[in-house]
Amino acid sequence: MFMATRREAVRFASELASELGRPAAATIAALSGRGHGRLVEELLRCLKGGVAFHISDLGEDARLAVERAFRFHDSEIRVIVATTTLSQGLNLAADAVVIHRLRHPGEPERPYTVAEYRNMAGRAGRTGIAPRGRSIVIAHGPVDAEQKWSNYVTAVPEPVRSPLTGHDLRSLILFSFAGPVSDLNTVSEAHVNAFLTWTFAAYLNDVGLSVRSFSPGRISSAMAGLVGEGLIEKVDGGYVLTALGKVALRSGLSVDSVIVIAEALRAVEATQLNRTTLIAAAHLTEELQDMRFSLPTGHWRKEWQTLQQSLRLQKIAEPLLDRLLGDYEPQSLGAVRARRSLACLRWSRGVVLPMIERELVQHQFVEVTSTGPVEQAARRTSDVIEAVIDIALVVHRGADLGALPEILPAQLELGVPAGLVPVLRHLHRRLDREACLDLARDGFDTARAILDAHERDLLAHVDDPDLVTALLAAAEKADKPDDADEPFDFPPPVD
Repeated sequence: MFMATRREAVRFASELASELGRPAAATIAALSGRGHGRLVEELLRCLKGGVAFHISDLGEDARLAVERAFRFHDSEIRVIVATTTLSQGLNLAADAVVIHRLRHPGEPERPYTVAEYRNMAGRAGRTGIAPRGRSIVIAHGPVDAEQKWSNYVTAVPEPVRSPLTGHDLRSLILFSFAGPVSDLNTVSEAHVNAFLTWTFAAYLNDVGLSVRSFSPGRISSAMAGLVGEGLIEKVDGGYVLTALGKVALRSGLSVDSVIVIAEALRAVEATQLNRTTLIAAAHLTEELQDMRFSLPTGHWRKEWQTLQQSLRLQKIAEPLLDRLLGDYEPQSLGAVRARRSLACLRWSRGVVLPMIERELVQHQFVEVTSTGPVEQAARRTSDVIEAVIDIALVVHRGADLGALPEILPAQLELGVPAGLVPVLRHLHRRLDREACLDLARDGFDTARAILDAHERDLLAHVDDPDLVTALLAAAEKADKPDDADEPFDFPPPVD
């Protein structure tokens, strides 16, 4: 069942579960007693009725548990209620698909494309199990039914579009520096013009299917802007990437994100480049703006003061904190960035999810099922933080960040104390976050502490003799200083 919003998906799953009353016992057992947050608690209540929901706010373990269970022909999960994220890049078929609305939420609402509709409808039918599937679109009256039939069911998909038509021209210019031509160290403006002229986006403009043009005048103006921002430099015979430009090209961040981070970090002393300042800087990027967290609906002034106090206690550099918080308004971008940053800081330090959620909703009038995708936000921040660190090292040449470049991305990804990261690097089996935090709470938070522990004490937390043996072997490798430069290679979150 596809719903338009995450809130609608959770609410409908709860209502449907109360009607069906057929528990998915195996999935309930897999998720129970693991210290999850309130959203998984709501999922467990739905599973007691044989219904699950699948939305972006769910943690990875919960989503994978639902997906694995639903793939079986005799699955105890009878219905999954989801947003459109389930239709993209995930091979999870169903006997029948029901589509509630064909409009994206927002102001104003935007209709789905025919391609998006077909992505959802195409989930109906299980190869090798059922030769056919049913796709049902909810209509409100005969006129609405006729419109949806002609606009979606029998409609021809939209023409293929180039993703470059919506891309920042400055980023496209940086792309032209990639590849063998970059070995020449310089790129001419003529080469950039030729590179963009041969793109599919330029062809669409030539045949009248796009209004995006790559005129020499626009390219020249954009290149001048890149020179002014310090991403490329003009030399004899053309242009070269600066150190900052190389980070922008390599990282995949937008040009605006790179510029904003560089400006923010220039206002910070090199000695203030700690883990909290770098994480806060990551949340100035455009790439993390779509990680939506519930906005305060209660005492927003009090929450604003609490957020400022909490973030200042994290020793974030004051100039960067001022930029992160922005204006003093209830629905401001600064308030959302602050809540998201605080959630990621807590997660990366090994704070359990229920405690993070309580902190984020303490000033709200109403009970919320989901505070926001805390785990996903931390992992997305992990993807961005490496570029932030690279920019910091460009802006503050010679700055000593110690082990942060290796440890911090892993902390954000795994949500564990720093001392356990080297151990998990060498552990080639999956050890879930809850077990890691249990170990840390009892003082087994470094390789040396694990090696000094009695196996009986470790078994009380891990509950698997083979995994304890593997954990001790990993700790022994991590305790050797000559292994410090080995690359991180964490096992996937599934067996």
